[in-house]
Amino acid sequence: MLVLNNQKIVSQQRKTALPYLLEISAAKNVSDVKIVDEGTYPYLEREYELIEKGSARRFRVATPFRVFCKELEQLKFLVNGEGIKRVKETEGNYRFELVK
Repeated sequence: MLVLNNQKIVSQQRKTALPYLLEISAAKNVSDVKIVDEGTYPYLEREYELIEKGSARRFRVATPFRVFCKELEQLKFLVNGEGIKRVKETEGNYRFELVK
């Protein structure tokens, strides 16, 4: 977006993007996956009906994020190319944070 500021036209492009690239891949077909980025307000939710075997989904997150999935063991998670740790879990609900 361009705006007039002090008699000059300037761009108001977003200067920063969400800092982490999350990559989720599947060892087999996995259905009903929901990812909630808890590092943004309001929370950003992504839902996938199916993540197919060998495919990957990539998107940016602010971290931490929560995953709702019954077949979590079939999913592999990388953040900026590195592994992550599971912090808290309940039935079908897993929360992850970066390993620092």
